[in-house]
Amino acid sequence: MSPSRSRSRRRNLQFEHQRTGGRNRRKFILSFQDLEMRRLLSVFQVTSTGDNGGVNPAQFAGTGTFRQAIIDSNASGGSNTIGGITAAPGTGAGNLISGASNNGVWITGGGATGDVVEGNLIGTDVSGKNPLGNYDGVEILNGASGNTIGGLIATAGTGAGNLISGNTNDGLEITGSGVSGNLVAGNLIGTNAAGTGALANGAYGVEIDTGASGNTIGGLAATPGTGAGNVISGNAGPGVYLKSGSNVVLGNLIGTNAAGEAAIPNGLISAPIGGINGGVYLTGVGNTIGGTFAGAGNVISGNVNQDVEIAGTGATDDLVAGNYIGLDITGTVKLTSVGGIEVDGPNNTIGGTVAGAANVGVGVILPAT
Repeated sequence: MSPSRSRSRRRNLQFEHQRTGGRNRRKFILSFQDLEMRRLLSVFQVTSTGDNGGVNPAQFAGTGTFRQAIIDSNASGGSNTIGGITAAPGTGAGNLISGASNNGVWITGGGATGDVVEGNLIGTDVSGKNPLGNYDGVEILNGASGNTIGGLIATAGTGAGNLISGNTNDGLEITGSGVSGNLVAGNLIGTNAAGTGALANGAYGVEIDTGASGNTIGGLAATPGTGAGNVISGNAGPGVYLKSGSNVVLGNLIGTNAAGEAAIPNGLISAPIGGINGGVYLTGVGNTIGGTFAGAGNVISGNVNQDVEIAGTGATDDLVAGNYIGLDITGTVKLTSVGGIEVDGPNNTIGGTVAGAANVGVGVILPAT
């Protein structure tokens, strides 16, 4: 193992939106780290199916096991990598991380920064077609910041993207005050390895809660679901559940297949998780879904109940702009049969007056007054 120095470069992108009548203008400054500039500092290779306990099988216990790789990674400090760039998740340097009674991957503590999880199968069998779930697929907590789950892809299911599906609870949870600057990019979350059908996580696709802020789900994408965009579909609960504030969701396919042409709904009809379902569900403050600059918009379509719901009096100052909602990736075919955007909270913005702010799709439901 020969560690190399880590370099990164940040670039700021700005967009503005206005309230009705031009009042209360806000400017957002979003900082994205160029993934291609990140360098791996430490790599711990898994070469054995054994375990440290010496029984699975005894002759391979310890050195080269996945457990030992995690122990070495935690002890090393700095930036670590689980997996690697692959032709398909779980091949090449990718790991099969499944069947744990607790979480598949933990990234925890203020010293956990710059870590990369890429090219892995997390919660499925080796074929990527059947569930073999952990509790949460990935959890980021206790002040861990600046980590990357996935990375840039050419098409869904290639490159740095992980398959995070079939887990008992969430596909990915980002939780806790001080947990910020984490990036979730280029993954399939809730689908099979081909991105053609559901392989549900048992609760939410991505959940951000308990004060975690400043995290990014997706990224600028020439076509939603490519580049840094994720495919977040087929989960039992909402594809994305934002309980915390000031997070950004952009460039994703949420509720469709990897081609963006057919529905793979998030949300259960008969028994919604926690009484909620749909594509994106917001109860936090100041989150952004989409944006006004090129490549920021999501396709959020085909989901059970509403594609986007801003719920409760605590859900304020959220922005939903520049998305296709209820339509396919071409913007010409309707995929949603129930509703588009439901707004139950105060002082939120749907669309805007600046170029690129308009959402395209089905209607908006506002609370009765």
